[in-house]
Amino acid sequence: MKETVLVFPSSTISSILFAFSAKDNFSLLGASSDCMLSNAQLFDEWKYLPYINSDNFTNEIKLLLSRYKIKKIFAGSSGAWHFLQKFIDEENLDTTLLNTPEHNSSIAYAKSFKTYSNELYDYYSLFQTDTPELSNSEFASMLHNYHKVPGESGDNKFLALTQIAKYIPKGDMVEIGTQQGKSAFLLYAIAKKYNIGKVLCIDPWTNSVQKDSPELIQELGKNTEIDYFFYNFLLNLSLYKDKVNYIKKTSDDAFLDYKTNTNIVSEEFGKTKYTQKIALLHIDGNHDYIYVYNDLKNYSKFLIDGSWILFDDYIWAFGIGPKKVGDSFLEQNMPNIKNCFYTDGTLFVQIISASNIKIPVYSI
Repeated sequence: MKETVLVFPSSTISSILFAFSAKDNFSLLGASSDCMLSNAQLFDEWKYLPYINSDNFTNEIKLLLSRYKIKKIFAGSSGAWHFLQKFIDEENLDTTLLNTPEHNSSIAYAKSFKTYSNELYDYYSLFQTDTPELSNSEFASMLHNYHKVPGESGDNKFLALTQIAKYIPKGDMVEIGTQQGKSAFLLYAIAKKYNIGKVLCIDPWTNSVQKDSPELIQELGKNTEIDYFFYNFLLNLSLYKDKVNYIKKTSDDAFLDYKTNTNIVSEEFGKTKYTQKIALLHIDGNHDYIYVYNDLKNYSKFLIDGSWILFDDYIWAFGIGPKKVGDSFLEQNMPNIKNCFYTDGTLFVQIISASNIKIPVYSI
């Protein structure tokens, strides 16, 4: 019988790659605080655990360790690693962590990543009518660099964007809420591969509070060292100034710039010419209903026929702003929608006619 290893949280890329490399030698018990996790099938068993800051986390993980006689844990994030190491020491448990926070062996990574990427590419290829638009190496390179950028976007969203890429019309790709540039990198890679247009990243990179969200999320918004998010954005995107620029303002203020100027200028990226015709609008800024609503109302004025709207965090544990706006948009525009699907927390909507878009009435 194989020894059981607990993998927590099981949702991170390091946990996913560990699962691929260790599944032949161990029985893998995945656990996460995300009850809608889409990769539970990678593990022999999967259990829900509350967030590490929850009052009942300690009791729940003790029960899990005892029930499955677990002596080894793979910690999929630095935060989980430090918390679990402290927990093991304080409880004097006969349990060890298999990895260190700096678990980044390049050879081990390459072996695991190749296996994982090939599996995702096989899935991607199933939905290509003829020869896949992306070669295996292009797909792997996109995925590798996508995962090098910190952020919350998952691999189902990666697959969805690479699948719809050839159906995005020519025009600007506008992202509201960029943080460190994870999805912005993917938009750039797609824009370059398919010659779609330029990517415009809009984010004030300031500590904003989402008032509709629980206190925990509000505190996180206040205390995050957001200046380093902007610095990481520059690290991740500055080489791609041929197709990327940014406006460091709130989305309301940035809209005034976008609608009055075709040339956007920044110190790091220089001058970028946009068309004021939006082919893809990614709404991922402040998730309070009023802000999501205003983002849709403002920027939809520049959408073009066949364009896409992405409502990020449409299903979100900490608020209903994106879902409320997304649902009302669908209700008002159903006859004018060509494609619509949900994956990885994001609602994807492709419209038929830009001139027939109806913006829902704001409701408190």
